[in-house]
Amino acid sequence: MVRAELPATKREESGSGAAGRLRKKGFVPAVIYSHGNPGEKLAVERRVLDRILDAGSHVVSLRDEDGNVRRALIREVQVQPVSQQLLHIDFQEVAEHEAIEVALRLVFRGEPIGVKEGGGVLDILKHEIDVACPVDAVVDELRVDVSGLELGASLHVEELVLPEGVKAVSPPDMMLASVRRPREAVEEEVPAAETEVAAQPEVIGEKEREERAKEREE
Repeated sequence: MVRAELPATKREESGSGAAGRLRKKGFVPAVIYSHGNPGEKLAVERRVLDRILDAGSHVVSLRDEDGNVRRALIREVQVQPVSQQLLHIDFQEVAEHEAIEVALRLVFRGEPIGVKEGGGVLDILKHEIDVACPVDAVVDELRVDVSGLELGASLHVEELVLPEGVKAVSPPDMMLASVRRPREAVEEEVPAAETEVAAQPEVIGEKEREERAKEREE
């Protein structure tokens, strides 16, 4: 699989001041970690990084000024909560066949039978699952067909068809989506006994009874 390529340059300066100057120039401060070695400070192009993150990519090819390429896993992205500005990103250098764990994005496709013919409502409960696989088997997303879900049916992790070499780490019985009956229909089916309970006379305690008696006397 062809990995997204991200230009990266080494940086010597550190600290909030230096990081701020980088961002003004259109770069994002970054650190790449490799096994047994301390982190190496980098600067990556924000414009290219934005496209990679929007695509949901997990693994990128970092290319330095000399044309050298390193395969890296995106580990952590820091974002300013209000402005959503990219503040910092951490990479982990990985070997070609190294086993890794990532969060795999789920993209649901199709209209369930239970919605089309049964008038149900599709509830999406999870938008990603944790998977383990070799680096070269990582995919950015998994398309899940839910058109076969009938009214009252649900989809679980164990029912997914994962790409070759990819194994689910999330619990097999974790529910991902379901087709439920519309709320209106559920309310109509509430047993009469339940509605009668709500309509029972108010129970007044001794203290309340005395207070009400005084009010009548006044």
